[in-house]
Amino acid sequence: MSIDRIDKPTREQYEEYILKNQPFIITGFVNNWISFNKWIPSQNIEDDYFLSILKNKEIPVREIGIEVGEWLGKTKNINFSIFWKKWREHYFNFKNENNNNNNNNNNNNNNNNNNNNNNNNNKNNNNEPKYYLASLPIQTYFKELINDFEIPEIVKEQNKNGNLWIGFKDQITPLHHDWSSGDPGMDGLHAIIIGKKQFKLFDPILNVTCFKRKKEWGKFHQSEFDLDNPDFNKFPEAKNFKIIEIELNQGEMLFIPKLWWHHVKTLEPSISINFWFQNIDSELLKSDKLWCHMEQYLNAVFEMDTTKISNDKFKKIIKYLTNDNDDGGDGDGDGDDIIQKYKDDNLKLIQLPKFIDSFSNAVNNPLFKNHPKKDQFKFKITEKVNQWIEEKKKEIK
Repeated sequence: MSIDRIDKPTREQYEEYILKNQPFIITGFVNNWISFNKWIPSQNIEDDYFLSILKNKEIPVREIGIEVGEWLGKTKNINFSIFWKKWREHYFNFKNENNNNNNNNNNNNNNNNNNNNNNNNNKNNNNEPKYYLASLPIQTYFKELINDFEIPEIVKEQNKNGNLWIGFKDQITPLHHDWSSGDPGMDGLHAIIIGKKQFKLFDPILNVTCFKRKKEWGKFHQSEFDLDNPDFNKFPEAKNFKIIEIELNQGEMLFIPKLWWHHVKTLEPSISINFWFQNIDSELLKSDKLWCHMEQYLNAVFEMDTTKISNDKFKKIIKYLTNDNDDGGDGDGDGDDIIQKYKDDNLKLIQLPKFIDSFSNAVNNPLFKNHPKKDQFKFKITEKVNQWIEEKKKEIK
């Protein structure tokens, strides 16, 4: 399967694909950004643009290979210059290796020597930390870079900005769909400035029964199925998945519709920016053809094993959902007693107004304040969630 490629799409074309809930590749946009040339590392480290403006920043990165229950690795704060020097060394090694392989393509002896040298280099680097700069908000961490790229119109008008990704070759973002704590499913754009990535995309309708969600708070948008190490005995339903596999090249941008499962692999040392945004017409799909995924989301929350969550963490969840700065209470107990009542009854948590309202979070976007479909969307999705709650109450009686 393939997807459409459109050069300099109009706003009407964007809206068409958003409403169809179909991905497409945008060309003729990213390659016009200042960053497309300015962010290429300089061979002379003294002339390196990123080091000159960002070197003393402390940034959170993901330390790969450390199993701490975090999705992309352990979060660690380091000086940007430490991360960047490792990445630029990796970038130039990759470029040199590619050049050598191309030059020596017909010379087996030279290829063998190069392979031996690469293996030795890999062995020497095995004990060094491996980092991933993943989805850091540019407005928060890298304001110096804001004028180097153009925010797409549909994102800019919602007063949203981009998130920076800097990855080493072969780094993975596992199977998931885009999500935030206040919105279970967003539309997104992913732009490659340097490098190349592989995207494996899964239509949410064609794959509705293929991927089970994780049943952990904050991870309901992640799949239990590991695409890199598939276990079809444990997840037989995944055998039926329908995939679209693409390579997104330097200078291209991909539209990823809401609730599309995707898996991303960095094929070359890469720098990219992603953008998330909301659209009322695509939000309405959540109460229509995409409602099946909202049901799965609700079921994952209902089946969440709260015994694996500490009282302190669960208290923070309840405080967030009740806007309560004291005990997260609702008038029927105090402190830990209230927390335990929620932990014993996930449906009690699901019935909290803020949780229900998260499904219609887009109506809070100032852009949609006077949108004619705003009230229709909120009514429809809220009604659907409340119907699900009532049906679940009947099931457990």
